[in-house]
Amino acid sequence: MSFDTAQTILDAAESRIADYGYNKTTMADIARDCHMSVGNLYRFFPNKSAIAAGMLSRNLETKLKVGLQAASRETMLFGRLQAFMIHRLRFAHQYFSSCRHLHECVSMIAAEHKNILEEAERTIIETLAGMLKDGIEKKQIRPVDPRRTAYLIHQACMRYNYPISLKNNDLETLEADLRDTLKLFFEGLSC
Repeated sequence: MSFDTAQTILDAAESRIADYGYNKTTMADIARDCHMSVGNLYRFFPNKSAIAAGMLSRNLETKLKVGLQAASRETMLFGRLQAFMIHRLRFAHQYFSSCRHLHECVSMIAAEHKNILEEAERTIIETLAGMLKDGIEKKQIRPVDPRRTAYLIHQACMRYNYPISLKNNDLETLEADLRDTLKLFFEGLSC
């Protein structure tokens, strides 16, 4: 599969689904937006659900990379955690705030691609656990179970990752609340 062609298809599908919704978008619409035949589109994706899975995977991978890049610029654990979470929030807020048919898309993703969401959640928890383990080794926080603590942080911060919450709240409020939540966690973890 040509990476560029697949990305073009995902871009076109993302734009169309954001404007018209998942249910009203057809493979023919996506093919037309890509200036290709429907038959050619099927060479890259077997159905519309596979395209949605590609969109979701790409979005989650980008969101993770954005957080990791921001965290890599910080040396202290609290700065790394905060940069990771805040930059992921900003990316997701920008992405979801313009999606007119968000409820429909979220319902479809939860029903058809729960495995992708679960894998992304595992990756986030493992990433946070790695940061916490490093913080413990550097004596920046007291000894805790890194994986369990990462899980709890992730669960407590779900509001800052849930698409409907992101769409219905302004970024400034979400960011301030997330900073306060992370500060509370960090104070509880401090030596």
